[in-house]
Amino acid sequence: SLVAIQSTQHWRDSVNTARRRFKIQHLVMGSTYSYHPRGSTNRNTLTIPGIAGSDALSFNTVDGIKLNLPFRWHKRDSLGHAFSLSPQVGYGFTRKRADAVLSAQLTWNGAKKATSGFLAGTSTVDYNGTSGMPVFDNDFHTLWYERNHKKFYRSDYISVFQELEITNGLIMRSAVGWAHRQPLENHSEYRFIDWKNRSYTPNIPENATLYPAQLERNKLSHFKVNLTWTPRQRHYFRHGFKYYVPGTWPTFTLLFKQAVPGIFGSQADYSFIETGIGQRFGMGVGQQMEYKANAGWFLSHRSLHFSDFRHFATHRGWLYTSDPFSSFALNPFYGSATSRWFTDAYVTFQARRILVKHIPALAPTILSEHLFARFLHNDHIRYYLETGYALKNIFALFSLEAIASFHSGKFKSAGLKLGLNLPSLDQ
Repeated sequence: SLVAIQSTQHWRDSVNTARRRFKIQHLVMGSTYSYHPRGSTNRNTLTIPGIAGSDALSFNTVDGIKLNLPFRWHKRDSLGHAFSLSPQVGYGFTRKRADAVLSAQLTWNGAKKATSGFLAGTSTVDYNGTSGMPVFDNDFHTLWYERNHKKFYRSDYISVFQELEITNGLIMRSAVGWAHRQPLENHSEYRFIDWKNRSYTPNIPENATLYPAQLERNKLSHFKVNLTWTPRQRHYFRHGFKYYVPGTWPTFTLLFKQAVPGIFGSQADYSFIETGIGQRFGMGVGQQMEYKANAGWFLSHRSLHFSDFRHFATHRGWLYTSDPFSSFALNPFYGSATSRWFTDAYVTFQARRILVKHIPALAPTILSEHLFARFLHNDHIRYYLETGYALKNIFALFSLEAIASFHSGKFKSAGLKLGLNLPSLDQ
């Protein structure tokens, strides 16, 4: 009788209507509405944010309390075609300034990963735009510990990008863009706890090689090309789209970026090239190794904004939610950024038993143990090394890191970090 009922047009229509019906609680929790037939391989969805989302409400000393609402419409068929439109609006209540970003992406050949799109907007941006501090981490340390580690500038920008698989495992991503970067000041002193002998620092990143002019108004016109190659890349096809799966070969990367002065008022003038290699592989039951290494050079550096520097991820605060694999724990947030050259490397080893899982009561638990090392060498930070031990999946929610750092072979500092395993809070 259930099969008979579910096969009727009335039942199917009622289910489709329920999947598209707006409810007032969706404004709080957010929701995704489906406009494709139930059981179809095609997709047609609209996602709206809720004010209770992980990053919907945040706080920083520049904007004060900030509301950020990302929307997304996504449509896909079973022939390798897809289109998504993602408007995002935000507002900084203390600075009284709105953010608006619009991105669109069209995939015309999913089997060849052929995609084009654009991104345009005006928003408050972290100087470390590629590997900066997650929103939740910054909120926590700013409001509770009066440590405003994250520094911001204003950016009006537009970028057009394209991605294409040249041959199996070899992907080329290219982009051209323009941006107008402007300095910002703190507008809020609000915090939950007023710590004695502590106050917010100015919205100026600290770096020994930074010149004040590199934080002033600056326009950028640039193009970049990024090649990613995995030999003998394993893959499968599903509904017209190609998906990669881990194999036995490492992935090689090559990035070239060129800032062109004089185009649409551009003042930035530099050339940058970077190469890298990375891989994750198993080493037996319960054992896994992951490594990544990069090297980069500014072939020319006549004019750079600080956001054009090569930055490095850091989770210096005692609590973090980001993946710490390629992130330094004891380095200053912006102090290691460079405009000359660098080489860095990261390696982590996971084993069934290293230390605490030798205790019989803990042996059958889901705890995992890791040994890791992180290395950085550039024009002003010479032979910096972090090494340590991490215990993860504590009550399936927490991680604990013990780290020691060394500078030019000499002990520098040590620390403990607590991690929250909350992927939805990542930036």
